Amino acid sequence: MSEYSKNKYDILILLIAIIPLIFQIFNPTTDEGLIITGIMLVIGLLSVGWAYIANKIKQIESNTITINKLKDNINTMNKIHKLDKRLSLLEKKKGQINPQWVIIIILLILLYLFLRSAGYLN
Repeated sequence: MSEYSKNKYDILILLIAIIPLIFQIFNPTTDEGLIITGIMLVIGLLSVGWAYIANKIKQIESNTITINKLKDNINTMNKIHKLDKRLSLLEKKKGQINPQWVIIIILLILLYLFLRSAGYLN
């Protein structure tokens, strides 16, 4: 918990502790006492509600920033993954000979040697 939020909670606890004092000072049976007590309670409820909503809005903004950072990281990781795939394909193609072509070349050489030894080619 940050120092600012600790201070807010300390002030809130202090205000809650002052409410019984206000009840003692202003007699709630008189009209003025009831009005002042009602105003204090409404202000207290509004301030607590406002603090809650402000905290949630701040949390939403923080989550939005975090989500945007994660999206950027995911996009970067996807780009790296694509580059890795391309590189691996290039590495596989480089220097690798398909064995089927080797067998076809050997068979053609053997066919040529057979035809030459049989006298069909000079």
